[in-house]
Amino acid sequence: MTNYSRGADFERTVQDDLEARGYLAFRVAGSHGVADVIAFPPFPGPPWLIQAKTNGRMSPAERKALSRAAHSYGAVPIKASRPKRGAVLYERHHSFSSAGYEWSPITP
Repeated sequence: MTNYSRGADFERTVQDDLEARGYLAFRVAGSHGVADVIAFPPFPGPPWLIQAKTNGRMSPAERKALSRAAHSYGAVPIKASRPKRGAVLYERHHSFSSAGYEWSPITP
């Protein structure tokens, strides 16, 4: 299995997980853009721009692009990962601080 197919499988997993929770989720297939999945919550609130990372690592350029795009569109920047092949972990990006980029877990 290639890295591309593993990533695409995980993006579908994220989409399926959010849809099971009532979100309207779309995979942005093959775009190589800022977000892999865009999700709209089942309650009033901003959409989520999601980068799906099987290993949870994002480069500084990816973090910056995700944060800027989310800010531009009034969305929430989210990183989805799956530590040790467990449940999907969602983390919200807050900002850059002296400690580095700040992420906090968020429950869909």
